[in-house]
Amino acid sequence: MNDEAKAQGMPADAGPKWVFEERLPKRFEESMEKYREQLEGIEGVLQFNIEGEGGGQWHIALSEGKATVHPGESEDPSTTFTVDAADWMAIVRRETDPQTVFMQGKLRIAGDMNLAMRLGQLIRTVLQEEGI
Repeated sequence: MNDEAKAQGMPADAGPKWVFEERLPKRFEESMEKYREQLEGIEGVLQFNIEGEGGGQWHIALSEGKATVHPGESEDPSTTFTVDAADWMAIVRRETDPQTVFMQGKLRIAGDMNLAMRLGQLIRTVLQEEGI
């Protein structure tokens, strides 16, 4: 884990479950007003299939300028991300760039690519600006 992740309060044993069930919901709740304008008019569901040890499934629903995180698989995702848990955590910790992981074939994206790029950037911004 890098020093920045430690400084932002990421537990040493943090995994995808911590990101999706603890950190992202808290950050969305605390910060969405700040990003509401960027979210206006964006509707969709981002499905995250995190594979390997510590993995699982979560989805982020975007509607009416709000983002909410839910456990499990969405019935009708707009965009689906599939990645290994270790690669996902390296992205979250900013040890690697999502584009690099994508170009290496370790991050697979299916569905609405425009939505994936717009909201992927927003999620990274929320995590970075507000701390992991």
